[in-house]
Order: sequence, then C-alpha cells, then structure tokens
Amino acid sequence: MQRSGYRTISLNEKLSIRLAPEWLAEYATQRSRWCLGLMQIVRGPLGPFRRGNGLPWLHRVSLVKTVLYWAMSFPFRLLCLLVPICYWWLDIRAVKVELTDAVWYSFLTLSAKLP
Repeated sequence: MQRSGYRTISLNEKLSIRLAPEWLAEYATQRSRWCLGLMQIVRGPLGPFRRGNGLPWLHRVSLVKTVLYWAMSFPFRLLCLLVPICYWWLDIRAVKVELTDAVWYSFLTLSAKLP
C-alpha cells in the first residue's frame, strides 16, 4: 500500500472481538496461514532481502524479526524437548550450576519483581 502512495497507520484498539480459534486444530490452521503469508511476502518482490524495492529500513527490520520468529520457534521448541532427554539419558548438562546457586538466583529474581 505504501508503494502505491498510501499512508499506513497502526491502531491501538481492538477491531475484532471473539474471532479467535476455539479449538487446537483451528489454532494450528490460523498460525499456518500466518506463516505462509509471511513467507510469501518475504519471497515476493517486496521482501526485506530484495534491493531497490523501496521498503523503508524499519519495515525491513520488522519483517526480518518476524521471519526469525517463525524460523526459530520450531528448533527452539525441539531443543526444549531434547535438552531434558539428553540430561536424563546421557547426563549432558545444558547449564552447569549447583542447586543452591539456582535456588538463590531464583529467589533474587522473584524478590526483585515483587512491589
């Protein structure tokens, strides 16, 4: 739209109510559509990696950030499943810390958040 000369703005208000997916399958379908739409934008003529497309720097950074979110969320979730398994079966530690240090750090972090 901006390429055609229109000015775009972001509204800080709810424009839709009760349109969220109700079931897990609908949620997965919605997220898949969002991801597919983003990948189509990235690979299209207005993608953030294409030169000379007139896309402002801030929009490029925003698109790259979103691509990294979609590209890295699955490996991160997979890693969150594999790290405990590697610890239990192979005794590989992702973080080397003593129990007392971990408890003390958690206590300090929680106490800092209290009013």
